[in-house]
Amino acid sequence: MEKITIISGKNLYNEHYKFLLEQDVEYQRLKFYKNIVYAFEYSSKKETDTHIYWSNSSKFPMFENDKLFFKHKTICGASYDKKSNKIKIWFGYNINRLPEEIQTDIFQILVPWFVDSTKPWIRNNYQVMMTNGILNKMIKGSITSTEGIIKAFCKYNPYKTFNLDTKKLDLIFTLSAYYNIKQFKYTFLASEDPNDVVNYIYDNMGSSNYIYNQFIDISKTALAIGEKININWNKDELLSKNMEFLNQRKDLENIYSSILGLEKPQKDLPF
Repeated sequence: MEKITIISGKNLYNEHYKFLLEQDVEYQRLKFYKNIVYAFEYSSKKETDTHIYWSNSSKFPMFENDKLFFKHKTICGASYDKKSNKIKIWFGYNINRLPEEIQTDIFQILVPWFVDSTKPWIRNNYQVMMTNGILNKMIKGSITSTEGIIKAFCKYNPYKTFNLDTKKLDLIFTLSAYYNIKQFKYTFLASEDPNDVVNYIYDNMGSSNYIYNQFIDISKTALAIGEKININWNKDELLSKNMEFLNQRKDLENIYSSILGLEKPQKDLPF
């Protein structure tokens, strides 16, 4: 058994590829040199008795030796082995980098609970945490909830050192879109207690008191000079501490100013 399905770009595939290849050479040549034969992308799925393959591909038209043909390039994709119950994402990608239509099809077939239990606009909050290892655990059934995804991700460095409140993080990611746990990394590292950051986000999300984004830069500055931040600083305290930390960083830069290292300017070329 072999079944091929065009998941997206079906009209482009039929009109710009399949239809053209069925026409005679005169028609092909006329359309090609009139610049109305276009390159296009599409996503497809091929299922056999042993595997399912997903791919996102491009086709680029060429006319040589009195013949129209399309140069094929696979951009990304995945393969699922039915026997081992394991998926492999190609080219070093993870599922979050695949086209949305392929992501959705994979989840609907292999992890239906994830589609059934999450709204489309908040799925990305969890997908950014899905390493290939985590995705395969979801497929095999050892991860069966969104909190389970967070717990599995928090076993990786540096998150495993934070002892984060995964239940509260799950509530945060479920209630609002466009959260990426990786964007919190530097603030977690710079805080005395990373769960203070979790509590701050949960307590202030959607309110006028939410100024988390202003803590990102000061967190990096604090890490550079070996200091800690307090996520509960108000705007005035944050401004004051930011100036203090910047001055400390400048003092350190002055100490090491004679060691140019990576900042060493390029010498003029001898020509």
